[in-house]
Amino acid sequence: MKIALTVKENSPDSPLDEHFGRCAYICIVDAESGENKIIDNSEGASASHGAGINAAQVLAENGVEVLITGSIGPKAAKALEAAEISVYASKGSTIVEALKRFKDGKLEKVL
Repeated sequence: MKIALTVKENSPDSPLDEHFGRCAYICIVDAESGENKIIDNSEGASASHGAGINAAQVLAENGVEVLITGSIGPKAAKALEAAEISVYASKGSTIVEALKRFKDGKLEKVL
């Protein structure tokens, strides 16, 4: 399973970014192998419109099944739902902390 997290820095120790479409980076973690890939979202973050839809498309293209983020807008929610990507809310934590809380079943499913 591939899990995406919105993050502030290009680092595996990065704190989460609470904004989905306008996050600085997207970290995609393969839950089976533990490998991760960080995608620069600066182009999407600076878009005048459609940032959430574009970010949802990036996740779908990368085979993501789960997104952990702070908040999503209504258009992004529709795009994520269409791509069959589950969304969980997590605020104020790092990648490692959020993944642990997800695996422990302690994150709220919002979509």
